[in-house]
Amino acid sequence: MSLEVDPEAYLTSFERQTTAAQWSQEWWSNQLGPNLIGEAQVAYHALTHENGMDYDLVKKAILQQLDITEETHRHRFQVDELVTIEQFVEVLGPEACKWVRRYRPTTLDAAVRLAEGYKDAMTSPLTRGRPHLGQSRGPLPAARLAAGQSSSMGALYTTICRTKVS
Repeated sequence: MSLEVDPEAYLTSFERQTTAAQWSQEWWSNQLGPNLIGEAQVAYHALTHENGMDYDLVKKAILQQLDITEETHRHRFQVDELVTIEQFVEVLGPEACKWVRRYRPTTLDAAVRLAEGYKDAMTSPLTRGRPHLGQSRGPLPAARLAAGQSSSMGALYTTICRTKVS
């Protein structure tokens, strides 16, 4: 791990190490400063002497210089969500996969609801194996699981979520 590859992880590691070593936070920026490179070093050197002594201001300046903001985190979360949706859809059968992709779900919950709706429609004697547009049957998979009902899509959803957290 390096500051250039993952600045947030680098700073978190630095904070953990200095905390474990029981260094006073007033010395953190003095220890960090000489180890900075690239844009992080530019941000550090742009601070006044007084601000450069405040670790929280140094960290904030580094993250701003590297354009790591709340928007960056939102974007990462959205990308992670889309990857998770794609992983879920990939394990469905070919027809269910087409069905779910047709509606371009933007959340994993929406993808699971579509897959459940497709599965229900395919097994319903009323639809004779043909799902209808916009058709959704029964409660969400999470509600079915909470009620103790078995759900293969819900179980798959739970498995994917547990994998994401690990």
